[in-house]
Amino acid sequence: MIEKAVQSMLTTGTPGTALSTAVGGRISLGSRLQLEGLPCVYFDVTADDTAVIGARKATATVEVRSVAEEPGDALTNADLVLAAMNRSGTFQSVSIHAVIYKGRTLDTMVVGEGDEHRPSVAVSSFEVLYG
Repeated sequence: MIEKAVQSMLTTGTPGTALSTAVGGRISLGSRLQLEGLPCVYFDVTADDTAVIGARKATATVEVRSVAEEPGDALTNADLVLAAMNRSGTFQSVSIHAVIYKGRTLDTMVVGEGDEHRPSVAVSSFEVLYG
């Protein structure tokens, strides 16, 4: 259920639409769609323990990977991810109370033999409080 809410955050509203447009709608849960082109975004959600702040709330750790051919493009899309995730509200009937940005890392492209290379990946981490 929280996975659908995160997908909605990444694809709806002004920030989500900007991200979805930038990556050509290639936003998926769990793994990169291998048959799709770049850039793309995929995310993982790990549901954590519940927290008590006034009323019982659940928390989840969300990692969003922005994949692109060039490091600059991966970082640009990671900025769009931050804008899409940095909001509260109701998404897919799940009430998102707070999103805490925990930072990001960048794995730059690696050139292999011949013309093969692994693309750049910017990983953004968030803690989501929902209930």
